[in-house]
Amino acid sequence: MIKRDLGELELYTLLAIQHLGGQALGVEIRDEIQRRTGRRVSVGSGYATLGRLGDKGLVRFTVLPSEPRRGGRARRSAQLTPAGVRAIRESAASLRRMLGNLAADTLP
Repeated sequence: MIKRDLGELELYTLLAIQHLGGQALGVEIRDEIQRRTGRRVSVGSGYATLGRLGDKGLVRFTVLPSEPRRGGRARRSAQLTPAGVRAIRESAASLRRMLGNLAADTLP
């Protein structure tokens, strides 16, 4: 069973990767989070979050070829693991249980 101690940014990151087809570059993930939530994610916190998710076994990384320009760096693409997909499902189920019968119009 997955530990249910995902932080908000960790959950947003997993969801962004899922929305982007199950794999994505860091900048794409940051852009997707901002587009969907309005939350800006700094480069440092974005990559630190991806590192934690990798340590937890929820994402894995593939090194892509260097960018085709002078000084282009190799890029890492993050992919959801089966455990990452389960973590999304478990987090969504927990949120549904917490919301219960609360309607959006009754929330403060």
